[in-house]
Amino acid sequence: MGFAEGRHAGPGSDARLGPGAGCAPVDASRNVFAFRPVRGCRPDAVLHMKPIVALSLIAVVVLVAVAPFAAAHVTKTVGVYSIKVGWANEPPVTGERNQITMQIWNTGTRAGATGLADTLTVKVTMGTNSKTLAMEESDEGPGNYSASILPTQAGLLVVHVDGTIGSNQVSQTFNVEEVQDAGGFAFPSGGSGTGVTMTDLENEVQSLQTRVDKIEADEQKEGNRIPGVGIAGAVVAIAGAAALVAIAQKRR
Repeated sequence: MGFAEGRHAGPGSDARLGPGAGCAPVDASRNVFAFRPVRGCRPDAVLHMKPIVALSLIAVVVLVAVAPFAAAHVTKTVGVYSIKVGWANEPPVTGERNQITMQIWNTGTRAGATGLADTLTVKVTMGTNSKTLAMEESDEGPGNYSASILPTQAGLLVVHVDGTIGSNQVSQTFNVEEVQDAGGFAFPSGGSGTGVTMTDLENEVQSLQTRVDKIEADEQKEGNRIPGVGIAGAVVAIAGAAALVAIAQKRR
């Protein structure tokens, strides 16, 4: 026997024929995502959320959209050109020489854009510190540019590219991958990071001091014709080793 979907069985009855039969209004005070009570539980009832929840979700979406986002390589489009900026070695680590790389190509033809080292200014900033990089164009890959940099502080480094590409004005900002603290990669953690331990350096200084004492005694005994020459060389060596010890201690 046929029936019409959604039609009530009779006047005053809550029974329904077809999908949704037996549904009842939900108390919206107990569930922020609840349906408002809808008479007869019509299948076309609209889902309503409390205003405060809807506004909260909108706020989250807006914050995510405007928040700074750091990526390994970032690509942006200016006119018919694409600009891709990032690190040569990833992740970038403090105390390790790296490069900021920039690739520029025609988005349609994929051809690299050359001769832009002098028409674009590339500046990096971290907090209140800034530095303009001397970008050099690659001899092997058309449209590839790079500049050496030695990160000294962990955190977000922002790359600013300004100037012109042909008739296109460029003013773009790239949030590249954050610089990592080298201490997080050190192993063993108590080392100096150079493969030479503090004990090695201290032993070397002591050994050099012993040699100085011996050279001085030999010169006094044998009457060296150029007194102090041997001692001077040893003193320089001691000073160099002591400087290494001091640097290693500061890095610990």
